[in-house]
Amino acid sequence: MAGRGQGTSDDDHDVVAVVLHRLHQRAHGLLAEVLGDLRARRRLPIADTEMAVIQFFGLTVYPHLITGSFGTSLPEDRTARLIDNGVDMFLKTYGTPK
Repeated sequence: MAGRGQGTSDDDHDVVAVVLHRLHQRAHGLLAEVLGDLRARRRLPIADTEMAVIQFFGLTVYPHLITGSFGTSLPEDRTARLIDNGVDMFLKTYGTPK
């Protein structure tokens, strides 16, 4: 591993990639479980839980990843609006059964 002030090595990047992948898997699994439970209890009429997970992340998380990949970040107020609006859009699509 590279020492302090010497940058990062390929091994460092590999470790980060593995950690991020595992975090994504856990978050994906947890959200799939929650949405599946809401579906089973007829709280949200979700036909395809896997698609719903991807759409939820697309509306609430992925914009931050895209912005971050360009070396910038979203201000806190915009982040809060983005998440609130993303959840609203998700619920407008899946909403509660009538």
